[in-house]
Amino acid sequence: MSMILSLRRVSDKKIESLLVTPGDIVWFLTGAGPPDESDFLAKLLGEEKPDGPQAPGAWVGPSGDEEIDLDKAWHGIHYLLTGTAWEGNGPENFIILGGREIGNVDVGYGPARAFSSGEVTQISSALHTVSDADLRKRYAPEKMDALEIYPVMYREEGESAFDDLRRHFHMLRAFIASTEKKDEGLILYLT
Repeated sequence: MSMILSLRRVSDKKIESLLVTPGDIVWFLTGAGPPDESDFLAKLLGEEKPDGPQAPGAWVGPSGDEEIDLDKAWHGIHYLLTGTAWEGNGPENFIILGGREIGNVDVGYGPARAFSSGEVTQISSALHTVSDADLRKRYAPEKMDALEIYPVMYREEGESAFDDLRRHFHMLRAFIASTEKKDEGLILYLT
């Protein structure tokens, strides 16, 4: 089973709402929506609910540009940004640390974490100071495997692993920059 890190663009207002009612995070991330009481009552009474368009304001999942996943590259990117397996200074350590936990709701591998639009601006600024040369200089396959940077395979994969990390880093940096431009926050979660 793989551990995949995803980031969802979201308004500060929605973040505050989820922090107040953390149980809604599962519905928010899956797009399934909160349970509809009329569905429950219809099932209880043995009635079928008619198919058709959803009511105005019905729950809608993310569009294609509102979320990305870093696949399994998340831990390697954290290492390239901080030089550590699980620590580091902020805002570069945001993948592993930082943000506010959205309750104690396990969404795969622990709770989702929220970053306000202001925190996104700080993260974006930090990521834009990192060049490909910096990534190359920080890439140390033997050390990464010794630290058990997920997935442990950097010595074996060599350059192709570095290329994958660099590609995912560029995706991450572009997504964070576009999130900053839209003045939105982020929800980060591991499944």
